[in-house]
Amino acid sequence: MLRLIALFRWSKALVLIGAAFGAMRLLHPGAAQRVAQWAMQLPIVGQHRFLLAAVAKLTRLDTTKVEWIVAALFAYAALFIVEGFGLWLQKRWGEWLTIVATTSFIPFEAYELWRRATAVRGAMLVANVAIVIYLVWRIRRYGGGKKHGTRHAYAAHSSSSSSESPLSSVTSPGRERTRRASSSTSHRSPTTR
Repeated sequence: MLRLIALFRWSKALVLIGAAFGAMRLLHPGAAQRVAQWAMQLPIVGQHRFLLAAVAKLTRLDTTKVEWIVAALFAYAALFIVEGFGLWLQKRWGEWLTIVATTSFIPFEAYELWRRATAVRGAMLVANVAIVIYLVWRIRRYGGGKKHGTRHAYAAHSSSSSSESPLSSVTSPGRERTRRASSSTSHRSPTTR
């Protein structure tokens, strides 16, 4: 499941990178006006107020705003790429990064959905909430700190056929020494105690 989420993150990064390169084309002199002229020739643009407003905004963008938009798109894409690698490699930091980043954007997505509901916005909000819920469940289920990586805990849980805890085979060195010491003292005969 982590790899599926990673692929989803990488696909979002590709869309953002494509949008950033598209926005960079607007930095060329007269590009926004050419796009506006082309768009105005489409019959659908004249029939819809929001498309006319979008074309008008496009022609009024100054280069500084476009540069900031491009930088934000690349930064957001970089975040998705890093999240994807962390999840693909089944790293705990990747799960936490995805939880924090995704949770921080959910209120904005909910606001945008409330402002103008579309099926795509609704689906993206549901998908992001489901991803956060799954990752929180996964971290709580397979728990652990530095020594209890997700991959190791999951592998221990998957291969364990006994009634032991999924984390029982993944212990820190101090716990292992304590376990060995307590088991060796419990096996002594009563006469040696």
